[in-house]
Formats: sequence, structure tokens, C-alpha cells
Amino acid sequence: MHDLAKEIILIVGGDENIVSLTHCITRLRFNLKNESIADTKKLEALDGVMGVQAQGGQYQVIIGGKVAKVYNEIIKILPRLEDHQRDSATTEEKDTILNRLINTLSAILVPSLAPIVGGGMLKGFLFMFTSLGWVNPESGTMFV
Repeated sequence: MHDLAKEIILIVGGDENIVSLTHCITRLRFNLKNESIADTKKLEALDGVMGVQAQGGQYQVIIGGKVAKVYNEIIKILPRLEDHQRDSATTEEKDTILNRLINTLSAILVPSLAPIVGGGMLKGFLFMFTSLGWVNPESGTMFV
């Protein structure tokens, strides 16, 4: 995680280009002095980065479930950013109500997608097994 954090800092333009940093469930949210310095293609090519998005005055690096670990490593490298963690007055001015609503809904719903998809796949397999006659619908296996 330490190496990934160092690479992200370098690619977004280094310490001098980062104004503040926060994170949500899946993303590092940078406020940069100059977004054009950040190399989006290099960031997306990093192992551990799922994507990059510039939205609402923020440069967002999508990490996934390990975002808190990467964030903590960046804070260890650049401790001054910890002071800006909850200084959200500037970002809230740029965020519209619609953006905040969408971000809130996605933060709530994204973690529940995997179990829903898994349950649907399991139900599909069970239907296939019973329709092909491989499993008796009244068997104990089907109840489990």
C-alpha cells in the first residue's frame, strides 16, 4: 500500500499540487491546485487503481475496498493533509444537491450489490439444476 500511495502522490502532481484529501467508501478525493498536472492515464494503469474521475471540483481516484489503507499511507507520507480531512466548506459549495444525493445513494448501495448478485446467481443455478432434473426439488439440498 505504501508504494501505491507514493505513486499516486507523484502522479497527481506531488505534495505541492495537493490542496486537500478526503476519502469515501471507494475513492480518494483530491482537491488539486491544477488538475491538468495529474496524469489520468498513468493513474488508471496502476495496479490497485480501478479508475479516475474528475467531478464536482474533486479529482477522484477509485481504489475500492482498500481505500482507507491507501489514504492512511498517504497521510503518513503527507501528514499536513490530515488537517484538511474535514475542511469540506469549499467542496460543498461546488457540489450540487443532485451530486450529493447520487454520492450518498451510491455509497449506501454499492456494498450491497455483491450479495444481491450472488443470491441471484445461486437462484439461477438452482432453477437450472431442478429444470434439468439433476436435483429433486423436495430434497434437503434444495432447502439448504
